[in-house]
Amino acid sequence: SVEAFAQATSAFNEIYSRYARWLLAYLVSRVRRSELEDVAQVVWQRVWERVGVGFHGGKFQVWLFFIARNYLIDLSRRRQPERLG
Repeated sequence: SVEAFAQATSAFNEIYSRYARWLLAYLVSRVRRSELEDVAQVVWQRVWERVGVGFHGGKFQVWLFFIARNYLIDLSRRRQPERLG
């Protein structure tokens, strides 16, 4: 429903305002400056998609960094050239 979406959006905005700087601080030493905003955006998109089923309480920041770390691993795998046999 529209009301449920509005509530979810409001809750997500609160999470974002609390943790956006923490995520950028985590990413700044791990990605190129030119990619920082794009990577952060993808991480937040993944958080939005998974928070209802993936976060089971505890420290949200730890879960957020887990999502970010996994995305960075995915990125590094895509960038590595395929090895020839």
